[in-house]
Amino acid sequence: MNHIRCRLDPGTRLVLRGDNVFIFRARPLKVWKVKRSAFDLLARCDGERTLGEILSTLGSINVKDAHAFLEKLAVEGVVQLEHRWTAIEPPPVSVVVAVRNRAEQIVECIQSLLQLSYPVDKLEIIVVDDASQDSTPEQISKFPVKAILMSEHIGQSACRNAATRVANGEVVAFTDSDCVVDPGWLSTLVPLFADPRVGAVGGIVAPLSRASKLQRYEEVKSPLYQGSQQKEVGVDSSPSYLSTCNFLARKKALEDSGGLDESMALGEDVDLTWRLCELGLKVVYSPRGKVHHRHRDRVREFFKRRALYASSEALLLRKHPKRRRLLFLPVAFLLSLALLSAGLAITNLPLALFAIAPFIAELALKEFRLARVGLRLPLRLLVLSTLRSYGAALYHILSNLSRYYLIPLLLLGLISPYLLAVASIALLTPAIVDYLLLRPALNAVSFFAFYILENIAYQLGVVIGCFRHRTLLPFLPRVRFV
Repeated sequence: MNHIRCRLDPGTRLVLRGDNVFIFRARPLKVWKVKRSAFDLLARCDGERTLGEILSTLGSINVKDAHAFLEKLAVEGVVQLEHRWTAIEPPPVSVVVAVRNRAEQIVECIQSLLQLSYPVDKLEIIVVDDASQDSTPEQISKFPVKAILMSEHIGQSACRNAATRVANGEVVAFTDSDCVVDPGWLSTLVPLFADPRVGAVGGIVAPLSRASKLQRYEEVKSPLYQGSQQKEVGVDSSPSYLSTCNFLARKKALEDSGGLDESMALGEDVDLTWRLCELGLKVVYSPRGKVHHRHRDRVREFFKRRALYASSEALLLRKHPKRRRLLFLPVAFLLSLALLSAGLAITNLPLALFAIAPFIAELALKEFRLARVGLRLPLRLLVLSTLRSYGAALYHILSNLSRYYLIPLLLLGLISPYLLAVASIALLTPAIVDYLLLRPALNAVSFFAFYILENIAYQLGVVIGCFRHRTLLPFLPRVRFV
């Protein structure tokens, strides 16, 4: 654990109030009261020194206790942890690529793998040809890799499982045949396995080309893109899975989990991620280990692929019913919204103005709770923080509406202008927020067009999947009032 480097998240502040020490985050508003020793530790988290080096200057904190404390704060987004090799020997890694009928693309993929900066004596490359009918096997034979040639088409999951069984590496890394990896792909992700509790790791998936508008949309909205922050994959957190085009796991973890489900044509990577989590293993996403993927640049293929991805949700939830999406509903915000809507609907101004009462009550409750631990914050900061939380709640609710219930709302909108307005707001508000936050390299009109198309495709796919697997679980979220 001495190799871990940590740094405070830019949105975190340490506050001293007499004998009391607080960790404070404004977005969202959270406050933790900690001991002075914890304050001394966090104050030294500059991202340069290792945990061992920091603790050597303190002397009063146990390494295990410090690591456990920092991990809890990392889950909350307070600190960012980074694992690096020091004197620890890098483990042997087997890179597995399954391919079928991609003669040109597999050449680029293998060439990028041969340029990896990982120690050559610790690296094994296994390419499994899934009974290709073109020149793919001949292209593979030109490179110094271990080739497995299937006599009949068995699917990419079966190919990956077959390669895993013969892999010599302690860690098995998956990427796709239409991907090109960065030279530092393994050297930046493998160090995360220095934590023995980590079972799998995934990295960022970036577009190989940004030539078309659709590719630039995919750069920020592809389901393969999991964000710019390192996070632990969890039941109710984002990201909730790792993609097999950038997926590293301990070979033992893959064996214990049973590997990829060979009966699943889609969603097998999500299923594997969830099963690894169910084994009690940590699964970590890091944006540092990069793989470049050939995103689709034709609208028809884009629409079809999004629908296919969505159709796997029904089967996934039948296998993992506890993984249903979680819908957060803030009570005070819903009360304010209900009062405002009712007041406007019946043109009752006093009732509409009374919508501010739940907001004031929430402010008062936050002020009371902070005062109990001896901390007072400016009213302006409390107001802004609460308004931001309301905005996040509205985005969360509308995103769910537009992704899962847009088509019914639009159909009802044909007979009710009010429902048509709700559907329009549900669709456009998240799109506008995403455009402003993600800052894609394309104009707003193109972004909104792809966004609408994606939501329609996803919803059609979910309907198809529900019909095929005889379940409504994707439409029945778990609700948590906060």
